[in-house]
Amino acid sequence: MGCMKTNVNGVVTRVCSLIPLGNKCEKSGGTAVCVCDSELCNGSDTLAISMTLLLCAMLAVFFSKF
Repeated sequence: MGCMKTNVNGVVTRVCSLIPLGNKCEKSGGTAVCVCDSELCNGSDTLAISMTLLLCAMLAVFFSKF
């Protein structure tokens, strides 16, 4: 399985494919395209923040019932 991450002027798009794409990045102007086929190579830097916010929201809902 392979993944591709495209960054066009700060807008990031991630997609995955069943076809291995190799490992490389190409940049041109305001666009960067990276493909990879290793584990967790297409991860998001903001996932930890999102999970923390989700946990805090769940705790707030839980404790608001008491």
